[in-house]
Amino acid sequence: MGFGLLFIGYFVATLMSINMIGPFIRVIGYGIVCIATAKLSNYNRYFRLVQIASVIMILVSLLLSVSTVTDFLYNELLISKNIFDSLYKAVIGHVESVLSFLFGTVMLYAIRSIAVETEDSKIAINSIRNFVFMCIYMALYIVTCLPFTYTNYFGIPTLLAQFTYIILNLILLFMCYTRICDESDVDMKRKPSRFAFVNKMRAELDKREQQALESQAQYNEEKRRKKEARKKKKK
Repeated sequence: MGFGLLFIGYFVATLMSINMIGPFIRVIGYGIVCIATAKLSNYNRYFRLVQIASVIMILVSLLLSVSTVTDFLYNELLISKNIFDSLYKAVIGHVESVLSFLFGTVMLYAIRSIAVETEDSKIAINSIRNFVFMCIYMALYIVTCLPFTYTNYFGIPTLLAQFTYIILNLILLFMCYTRICDESDVDMKRKPSRFAFVNKMRAELDKREQQALESQAQYNEEKRRKKEARKKKKK
């Protein structure tokens, strides 16, 4: 359907881009997201909005990439003018953070929409939970931008909140990949992934789902027996 690509693209655009060449990696990540949402938009129209948001994020990441290159040429090789001053780069950084929040909001809304359509209440509820964590992160981020001395203490909590919602979103996307599929793929055997950690996550998820089904079946059987026992006593 496209959730596998969306998971990979989001992973590349978030966790893999936390380094010196982050803007370049985010261009690749959001490019994969754009391809994935093009496929998913065939099943739910709100993924078209996610695709538009990913294009915007690509443009912002390209702008930051140009800033990174000019900084390197100016500071290390001294062969270029520093066309981006510190204030301009700070503004671009804040704009990217706000747009990233909006991108995540649109993505979670699209996921909730398709989860409601497929009657998967767990994914629908988890998408709302993730949005709450994103709002907590954004609130902390805004506090860190305020021109007060005490805001320095909010740096680590903000970073932890960011990692938390990113991990939760990745788990949610993996759930979408394993639980939501096209009708034509329902009876198809799942192919093993080339990534060992993905296979381990699948196996663990399948194990938990099987345990839940067995527990539910046992509960229903006990409930049926008690009901039959009460009927016999009445007779």
